[in-house]
This record gives sequence, structure tokens and C-alpha cells, in this order.
Amino acid sequence: MSIKSTKKILVPIDFSPDSQSAIEEGLVLARMLGAEVTLFHVIHDSLDTPGIYIDKKKKNKKLIVQIDDAAQEKMAEYLKKHGVTKKAKELKVKLDINCRRGLPVDQIIRLVNKKDYGLIVMGSSGRSGLANVLLGSVAERVVQQSTVPVMVVKKKKKKS
Repeated sequence: MSIKSTKKILVPIDFSPDSQSAIEEGLVLARMLGAEVTLFHVIHDSLDTPGIYIDKKKKNKKLIVQIDDAAQEKMAEYLKKHGVTKKAKELKVKLDINCRRGLPVDQIIRLVNKKDYGLIVMGSSGRSGLANVLLGSVAERVVQQSTVPVMVVKKKKKKS
């Protein structure tokens, strides 16, 4: 699939300034391509992390609902604070919002493979050195595993 024929763009976000840059680029690209944008936030579920010794069947359902509600609330606040919905309307870009629980890379790749996305636009903090070795980079792992093109966007630097 050519980027020119892309009709759906996935923009994974984590509420960081890097995410805001990715949203802005994703919306502009969507306008140019006549595509729609899905903003996708993954609620990191540490119980899905290998090495955790908790019975997943015994997850506290009340706590999970509270976490999901808090993520939805944070998403709404983030979109309002940054005028994302308004910007999408101005650009005449259809905007979809999606939140899921799990491991970010796994959920991003799963969604891309399940739906008909032609491009992923995501932010990257550009960690280097020990931080990158210890924490890894979600963007880097998505680039490695994705079956569609991935555009990695860095946070815009303020002019001095």
C-alpha cells in the first residue's frame, strides 16, 4: 500500500509533548491525503508484563474500571487542552478516539493488523544511552514490527 492511498492513519499517544507533535503532523497528513485519524492510547497493563506473578483472573475489577475511567478522562482533558478536536474540525479530518489496556507495542501492532491503517504517526522522545537500553523505545519497536510505514515525529523545539 502506498502512503498516497492511505485512508486511515493511526496516531498512538501517551499525552507527552512528543505525542502532541505527532497529532499535529498526523492531522495535516490526513488532510492532504483525505484520510481519517485514530488517536490511540494504551493503558499500560503491568499484569501483561512477563515476569509478573499475579493470577490475571483475580484482577481487581473495580480498580481496572477506575483506571480505564481515569484514562478516558485524561484523554478528554488532553484533547481539550491542545484543541485537537477543534483542529481536526478545521482541517475537516474525521477523528476517532480509542483506548485499550495492555502493552503499548503489542496493542499498536494488533490494532494496525486488525484494521486497515496505511500509516502510523507517532512521537519519540529520542532517548539515548542508558535510558534507551533500560527502557527501550516504543517507537523503535513499532518501527521494527509494523507491516505499514511508520513516521516518527520529534517534539518541536522552541525557537531561541
